[in-house]
Amino acid sequence: MSHLSSGAAGSHCQTGTASYGEAHVWLVNPDALGEELTGRLSVLSVEERARMARFRFESDRNAYAAAHVLLRAALTWSAPSVPPAKWELTNSELERPELVAPKVCPRLRFNISHTRSLVACLVTREIDCGIDVEVLRQVEDMPELAARVLSPAERSDLMALPESLRPTRFFRYWTLKEAYVKARGLGLSLPLDAVSFDLNVGDITITIDPSLNDHGREWQLEQWTPTEQHVVAIAIKSRHVGGVRVVKHQHIPVRDIAPHA
Repeated sequence: MSHLSSGAAGSHCQTGTASYGEAHVWLVNPDALGEELTGRLSVLSVEERARMARFRFESDRNAYAAAHVLLRAALTWSAPSVPPAKWELTNSELERPELVAPKVCPRLRFNISHTRSLVACLVTREIDCGIDVEVLRQVEDMPELAARVLSPAERSDLMALPESLRPTRFFRYWTLKEAYVKARGLGLSLPLDAVSFDLNVGDITITIDPSLNDHGREWQLEQWTPTEQHVVAIAIKSRHVGGVRVVKHQHIPVRDIAPHA
């Protein structure tokens, strides 16, 4: 596993403000940031900027940049003594990213996601978490794709719907699966059809194949549509009585980052 190396590692433990037992969520439309985003790219690491440059389309570069600027701003919101540019993160593309330095107590955990016109960031204390955002859109070869990634119960539910409703239902399942997989940190090694969600109950429930060594009762799942075109899902491994309190922020912390900070 490789790491960023800005020399920001600290020997003492930074105290944060985000509370244990809470999960904080920020959503940003990168298109709305415009030149404001350009002035904040200096907080990104050299490797983050190199990855951003590899995207072919400007919209994808902007979404990647916005997600990573947002992440650094959210981490600093959670631990204000650390400037956004000073966070060191693992940079393996195959593993769940984690903080390397500075050390924060309790440890900050996070996840980000980006799609067309929306980026998202989720931050917790010591709690496995995952977030996914997707654009609601038509899907070619829906039956074939559903057969590869959905469980039998999910496929039955999907195909019982009128054809016009299937894309939204499919992406509801897809974002939940992606959020769960990202929270587990297992990447493509986890078979998506081994995890099954029930959307026809009051609270979303999850059934997990025993081979995955996990229990559905430990997971807190939430999903919502922040715009008519997008769906968001989060997965939090909660062992708290009463669950984790999910805080959805209206304020966008990237605006607190001074240009060229």
